[in-house]
Amino acid sequence: MKKSKILSGIMLSAMIMSIALVSCHKHKNDPKIPVTGVKLNKQNISLVIGKQEVLLPNVAPPNATNKKVTWKAQNAGIATVDATGKVTGVAAGKTTIIVTTADRAKTDSCIVTVVTATVPVQLISLTPATAIVAVSKTLQIKADITPANATNTKVTWKSSDDKIATVDATGLVTGKTKGEATIKATTDDGGRAATCSVTVTE
Repeated sequence: MKKSKILSGIMLSAMIMSIALVSCHKHKNDPKIPVTGVKLNKQNISLVIGKQEVLLPNVAPPNATNKKVTWKAQNAGIATVDATGKVTGVAAGKTTIIVTTADRAKTDSCIVTVVTATVPVQLISLTPATAIVAVSKTLQIKADITPANATNTKVTWKSSDDKIATVDATGLVTGKTKGEATIKATTDDGGRAATCSVTVTE
């Protein structure tokens, strides 16, 4: 009986050691799957200053052992990138964001264009709204754009009748012949328009 118990103990110990050795051997032979490449979800992005966008790295193969990456902005004065791939526009211009894998140092990049925010034209008004000018005399019409900080404040001028009054690119009206004409100013942004009624006298 005593010998039987000893034998059973020896057999149990042998089994445990055998399992441990197999497990250890198996663990040592687990293959490390290397990274073969990385690809960003976007190759070009455009950001307004102060706005953000997250770039997503796709590491290949999907079952790579170490899928860690690092990020770098070539010009942090234009755009920055954090450890999660979040890009922030800093100043107008272009820069490149580079992602690099920790394993094998595989890289990919994205060109970032940062622009200033566009402020659209909402309204245009002319001063004066009505005017009188003599033949061969001139009159300056002023265009007021709302809001004052609109990005594109360019205006195109046109006379309804150049035989009576002409207008140049600055809003300067010249009386030609007695009569009435309408001077129209149209914004390049949004096509907003305003008019001034001009009477030309002798």
